[in-house]
Amino acid sequence: MFWKSFNSIIAPLCILIPIIVGLIKFKALPFNIKVIWYYLVLAALINTAATIIARVYHLNNLPLVHLFTLVEGLMLILFYKYTLNTNKKKSWYNFLQITFLVICIINALFFQSIYTYSSYTRYAESIICMLFALNYFAKIAALELKPLTLSAFYINAGIFLYFSGSFILFIFSNLITYKVSLTNFLIIWNIHAALFVIMYLFFSIGFIKCKN
Repeated sequence: MFWKSFNSIIAPLCILIPIIVGLIKFKALPFNIKVIWYYLVLAALINTAATIIARVYHLNNLPLVHLFTLVEGLMLILFYKYTLNTNKKKSWYNFLQITFLVICIINALFFQSIYTYSSYTRYAESIICMLFALNYFAKIAALELKPLTLSAFYINAGIFLYFSGSFILFIFSNLITYKVSLTNFLIIWNIHAALFVIMYLFFSIGFIKCKN
């Protein structure tokens, strides 16, 4: 019973932790970190709407998963645009955002209907975020910075842990959904929920580390 509650109630509510911490520290957040806070707020709103649609109206909420993937991908690219990049090659990030938008639209129109799980775009988003995260780690290592003092380090670590941990899940999501037992299905999605919670905790630490 706990695991059902963890996946459906406890883990989703944990998003309130970084939202509240970020709100308290909002004036101290630089622009790139504020992007993450806005992302969390939008994620909370979309997930709340998806929950209401599924539990109250008993309708398919997967169109909102497609929307969430699109919003999440665009905002995380924006975060790295201002975290990894100072003044150069910002047009490349704009191009990547447009490309990801087009991929999401093409996927919804021709490959995975908005009424099915958007595993292909989740897979693409995972690759993009993992590459950005590794790039960030390499950059701070090259600059010989003290990572534990950097707010963006914790944000990046949370993103890397979540997307690398969920990578296999996104690839085989359809197989997992239809081919495994209910018990294994719950275990897999509780692991996924736990990765979300870990990411939220890292985001909270990142917000706390921001100073005026």
